[in-house]
Amino acid sequence: MHITGKHIPYKLTQFNYASSQTSLKIDFYTLIPKSMNMARMMIQLKVLRLMLILVFFYQPVSWAQTNELDKNAAYEKHYPAINYSSLRKALDLGQVFIIDANSEETFRKGHIPLARSINNTELLSAQLPVIKSYPIVVYCGASYCTAWHKAADFSAARGYTNVMHYKEGLKGWKEKGDTLATGKTR
Repeated sequence: MHITGKHIPYKLTQFNYASSQTSLKIDFYTLIPKSMNMARMMIQLKVLRLMLILVFFYQPVSWAQTNELDKNAAYEKHYPAINYSSLRKALDLGQVFIIDANSEETFRKGHIPLARSINNTELLSAQLPVIKSYPIVVYCGASYCTAWHKAADFSAARGYTNVMHYKEGLKGWKEKGDTLATGKTR
């Protein structure tokens, strides 16, 4: 990218902004005071160039999407994933506490066996394991769902240090051919 200037009579100055990476080219005009020296004008041109870059290349929608992706990546880094076979084995051995982060209606229609619903936090708080390092697995509907963040935060806020997430959620559980339990909040 570069900015060039060409003096026109009456100190009206034309500036061209061109990007070497895109076909963007902008012509604009400004009045330059006669008393302005060349060094000061060059500083103002650099500021103007920065303003142009910010105005023409700032994209709020992509920033919002990036922030959401960054947030999800941070959760996935802080709360490691557990795969189906490890979860199934821990469940069979009775060595895991499972929290379903789906809605109450979805929980009633089907949830991983022995899972507790996040929707009744008072009951859930009373059911949490005494040992703070006990494995807790949180999940929601599927890999694209982020409702599990709420359950992970709920557990961590109560001092639990071994919180994991089952990324595939209910969809992945069913795809593995496993059965779902049904009924009210446990």
